[in-house]
Amino acid sequence: MMRFKQNINLSAFFEQVRKSNGDVWFFTNQKDQLNLKSQLSQYVFAAAFFDSEFRLSGNIICENPADEKLLQDFTE
Repeated sequence: MMRFKQNINLSAFFEQVRKSNGDVWFFTNQKDQLNLKSQLSQYVFAAAFFDSEFRLSGNIICENPADEKLLQDFTE
């Protein structure tokens, strides 16, 4: 389970998500789930991304643990 760093480049993050082999999920603290490999979910996520409470309180989970390396520049 990973969390976003404070300031990230969203376009660069989505580029790395596209390169991942498995699904990449964002879980909100309200128990919502967004599959960030889905373009529709990316639009929903991008619309809420600038709310720092939304972004920083959620968790990122990679279906394939090897994909975590692709996202390490954006997470802590």
